[in-house]
Amino acid sequence: MQELLSRPNLTEGYINIDAPLLSYEHLNCTPQTRIPTKIFQSTSEEKRKVAVVAYNTSKQFLFGTESPWTMLIRVELLEEERAAKLEEPLRMRFPVFNTSIDPAIHAFECQFYDESGGEHSTWSKRGCSTTVDEGGVLCACDHMTPFAVLLVPAESIDWRTWQILSVISYVGSALSAFFSAVSVLTYVFIRNPSQDYSASIHVSLSGALLLLNGSFLLNESLARTNVMPLCLFVGLLMHYGLLCSFTWMAIEALHLYLLIVRVFNTYVRSYVAKLSVIGWGVPALVIGISFGFKSHPNELYGLKSITLGNSTSSLCWITEEWYFYGLNITYFALIFLFNNGILLTVTVRICQMSRIGLKGKRGRTVPWKQVCTVLGLTCLLGTTWGLAFLSYGPLSIPMQYLFCIFNSLQGFFIFLWICRTSRKAQREAASKSS
Repeated sequence: MQELLSRPNLTEGYINIDAPLLSYEHLNCTPQTRIPTKIFQSTSEEKRKVAVVAYNTSKQFLFGTESPWTMLIRVELLEEERAAKLEEPLRMRFPVFNTSIDPAIHAFECQFYDESGGEHSTWSKRGCSTTVDEGGVLCACDHMTPFAVLLVPAESIDWRTWQILSVISYVGSALSAFFSAVSVLTYVFIRNPSQDYSASIHVSLSGALLLLNGSFLLNESLARTNVMPLCLFVGLLMHYGLLCSFTWMAIEALHLYLLIVRVFNTYVRSYVAKLSVIGWGVPALVIGISFGFKSHPNELYGLKSITLGNSTSSLCWITEEWYFYGLNITYFALIFLFNNGILLTVTVRICQMSRIGLKGKRGRTVPWKQVCTVLGLTCLLGTTWGLAFLSYGPLSIPMQYLFCIFNSLQGFFIFLWICRTSRKAQREAASKSS
């Protein structure tokens, strides 16, 4: 047990403490620990104590395929409740002697021993980020528990591929945000009273994509500021934009079904207003209900670290894996099944109408217009988001490239669709007037 008042080794708001000297697996390796001083600002002097415990064996922490690759240490405070969620992360540097691992197969990852599971306790990376350099592995975690560096299976993509995908995503999102803004502004300031409900729904989807892409473009730069309230707001805003985009895609499918398949007896009073309540209100309700399971939003949103190779980047995003997979994947899967059912039905109806239109015509014409229509509807209904389900296995890399290209440019594709349908509507109105 080390009293902090007698430890003057301070660096940039951190207290530097070395773990006890032990021979771990026949190697002399002493992890360095840096504890943030902010957690002691409201603590009395007699309680400013911290313990750093080192384990000379990892046998009691072996579960499944996890393989601790360094000495295990435990960092605890006298007042344990103050260490549950740290505003400034606890930093540790673990020396790694055997670095002859194949980076294509394995990678180093900072993890902690999650004791909350009782008999089912295991290792977890939640709240920890990893940075690898020549001196070892640097871990930054937002809590105090047993820690170690584990050897885990390598990421499915390498850092170079990740950089290319990031560039595609940022360029595509910038284009989508710009053209989505153009679509919204054109609809607001140059609104045509003769436009049907479809134009309002298209523009609402463009607005949702503008919210999603705009928050995504600002996310990483704001995450570097380490301003937690701002990061929380951006992460929440991006999640809301994502759910709104999915919801408006489902509304597009519903409207398409009423327009093409059900044609008659489809009048609904205050149609656009009711759809707007669903499109913008349901995602807000879903997120609001999710907060009922947690007392504070920062337990669901915050800095999310992504480590590939020797580099680590951070995003303001969902920090709880159960919340991410349980909500987002389920929400999208239901919409994906619904939209693709509508798309299949509409495609069959378009083919039937195409065959009827070709009767009596000589020769054979290539239905390229019908093909373009189906491709446009595929983008409009968000079918390309389903490529995420295929980004595993041998086709992982090609599917991730297609996913980034099509979905980051979705706002741009919808802008082209709006232009196409607007011109078609103007030609039909001109032919009627003539």
